[in-house]
Amino acid sequence: MKFRIGAATIITGLLVLIIGGYGVYQQRHTATQPLVIENDVQGTTPSGISPVPEFILKHRIELELSDEQGQRIQTIATAYRKDVSPYQQKLDAASVDYQKKMERLPADRRHNI
Repeated sequence: MKFRIGAATIITGLLVLIIGGYGVYQQRHTATQPLVIENDVQGTTPSGISPVPEFILKHRIELELSDEQGQRIQTIATAYRKDVSPYQQKLDAASVDYQKKMERLPADRRHNI
């Protein structure tokens, strides 16, 4: 039984290698890059992906927002920050406390927690 390799087989093989290799390259490249979160674009929601009102208001012309809509966005954001502030302070204090406790633990015990 004799196998013949034609031009189409070679081209297909090269395309598979290129496409597959590019996917591996992208995964490795992405893994080596630090996560970038721009403070003026993203808010502090649990998911961390919602735009902050200041970002929206900077683009109010493109979004075709009226003055009333812009004011309403600012009012909602101010009220939200006022409501969330005590919880954020508690979370920040707990985070600092946890970090201090972790620093006091021996290095071998840190990995088991």
